[in-house]
Amino acid sequence: MKGTMQVFFKILTGDSISVKLSDVLKNEKVVNVIKTNFGKGIRGAVINIQNECELTIEKENVIHNIEIQKKDFQDAMSFVEEYIEENKLNKKDFPVEIVDIKI
Repeated sequence: MKGTMQVFFKILTGDSISVKLSDVLKNEKVVNVIKTNFGKGIRGAVINIQNECELTIEKENVIHNIEIQKKDFQDAMSFVEEYIEENKLNKKDFPVEIVDIKI
């Protein structure tokens, strides 16, 4: 196979926090911001939760890409790991995920 292909990958950092909506609304500053922005003109507004849900706050993963030869397809992960090591992108040995391959 001749030609090249693009391999897109991201480093999964694992930085995430889960918080229940009811816990978020216990913070008076958050409640005041919501009332100010969405409850204009309503005096004595009260915020009620109808469905408890969980919010996840996580770091947005940057998608990197490298170009490799089509003949090296089976070694794509090795090339990705080599690229990460050369550019010092993964300092804490987080897992790496190949997102897409475009020919």
